[in-house]
Amino acid sequence: MQDTAGKEHPQGTLDVRAMLTGSIKRLAHVNRYSSLPVVRRENVAEHTCFVSIFCLLIGKDLQERGWGVDYEKLLKSSLLHDIDESLSGDFLRCVKYGVPGLKTLLDEASHGFMRDIAGQIGIDLIPDWKDAKDGSLEGNILAVADLLGVVSYILEEFAAGNRHLLYILKEVDGYYQQLEKTIQSPLIKYLRDARKVIHEVHSTFEDQRYPTLMEPGYVPKHEEDSQPESCADHGGER
Repeated sequence: MQDTAGKEHPQGTLDVRAMLTGSIKRLAHVNRYSSLPVVRRENVAEHTCFVSIFCLLIGKDLQERGWGVDYEKLLKSSLLHDIDESLSGDFLRCVKYGVPGLKTLLDEASHGFMRDIAGQIGIDLIPDWKDAKDGSLEGNILAVADLLGVVSYILEEFAAGNRHLLYILKEVDGYYQQLEKTIQSPLIKYLRDARKVIHEVHSTFEDQRYPTLMEPGYVPKHEEDSQPESCADHGGER
């Protein structure tokens, strides 16, 4: 194939039919928070869209602050970080981390699903997918944006009158604190800004939560404040 300058280019390997009709389309039908009562279900495709937008916005803000951002790496990572779930579905966090060694086995299975996707569409996405949340600035941006996606959805549920997810918001605040210890310093600002929102919402709605059947391992406030791992997917962690 020749371009307008007469230069020869090889034929591409992308199978357009598979791209339009294949398994990646399932992302729009894989629901997150599948064991929790919600007003409106969020699917993985929707989550991926917002996380990618958040990544771009954070990247732009960092660039204005003088940081160099590799947008190609950033947007590849954000768009692909959960694409394996088009075949695996969305595993609950308590499933992934509840049994020692299970997370490793699930990761191996996800690699197999990614090979299946590559076989369908003719494009190998594994290199950009497997290191999506590496230690680079772009990987850190994705880690932050992924959690911001969780908060954004929960705030939407609160606005619709759903108080069942309040305890998840508290858990996400704990994950933010953990993430602060590992991410690069310019990103801490976004975590702390998000935590301010979390604290405001939590203090506003603390007395309106409905813990009975919805909060795994619920312990009344006057008793021990220790809770088991929640059966919810916080940020689509792999």
